[in-house]
Amino acid sequence: MSIVVVVLFPLFALSLQVIPSRATVPYIHAPLQLVALCLAIAGFGIGISLALDLGVISGYHPVIGLIMIGSLILFQPALGLLQHMHFRKTGERSSFGDLHRWGGRLLIVLGIVNGGLGFKFSGIGNPTVPRAGVIAYGVIAGVMGLVYVAIVLVKSLKQGGNAQMKPIGSNGNTPPKGSAEQSITHDT
Repeated sequence: MSIVVVVLFPLFALSLQVIPSRATVPYIHAPLQLVALCLAIAGFGIGISLALDLGVISGYHPVIGLIMIGSLILFQPALGLLQHMHFRKTGERSSFGDLHRWGGRLLIVLGIVNGGLGFKFSGIGNPTVPRAGVIAYGVIAGVMGLVYVAIVLVKSLKQGGNAQMKPIGSNGNTPPKGSAEQSITHDT
């Protein structure tokens, strides 16, 4: 579960920033995020089973996990699909995209924090929760967070704060649907 939340979700979200192609959303971002979501659901299922067996289902770690995974399942794919459909129709960003983007970022942060709380919940220093594992988790999460923020900031600064890509050589107007210029835009 840690790998999914700390590495896969942020890495696959960054695919939109580092692979500027119209094909990024349908062929890279969405499929990889769905694979990560399936892995998260599997980890969640194992976690719920363990929490039930141990009688700690009402603890803070399982409850936060339920909120996070429930939100990922119910909202993120739907908002992403609505944004993609809107972008295909109009060539513009929408509030669906903003909610998808910022909701996803919030859920990743919530998941990373919940991972740390999970270590505390399990008892840091116990044989099942070695300190080295907790330190590695924190270092990897910190590095991934810095990489994510750096890439998003650099991309935003290069585009003058506008997250929507413009066609090369364009005056900023959205190219006509189906044109060759339009094929290099995407909905980040």
